[in-house]
Amino acid sequence: MDSKTKKEWLKALRSGEYKQGDGALRKEVACHIAEEPDTEERFCCLGVLCDLVEPNQWRRLNNEWVNGVSSDDGGMPRKDLLEELGLDRNINRSGRKNSTIAEHLAHMNDGGKTFKEIANWIEKRSF
Repeated sequence: MDSKTKKEWLKALRSGEYKQGDGALRKEVACHIAEEPDTEERFCCLGVLCDLVEPNQWRRLNNEWVNGVSSDDGGMPRKDLLEELGLDRNINRSGRKNSTIAEHLAHMNDGGKTFKEIANWIEKRSF
């Protein structure tokens, strides 16, 4: 991942502009404000990255969004994008089987780590 993209991603994760969600790159969730049902968009940390590098590649799949025409899985970015960004490489997580950087980030996001905690983890590493 080039340093410019990484800096933009870290800034976006820390900005508060993206609301954090889990289980999908991007999805709409119901919220109730002033007794009226409404929806708001939520992103996982990888969805924030997709929104930065390919903002025009989203397509709707039920209440979730997938990034790019080659993905039917709203939970992870396309394999070619992960490869391009260097997030497809394996990392060794202590006591667990190897996983890719992207899988580890998704696990952190869905496991309850905040965007700021995830940004701190990303900042300490190079991909």
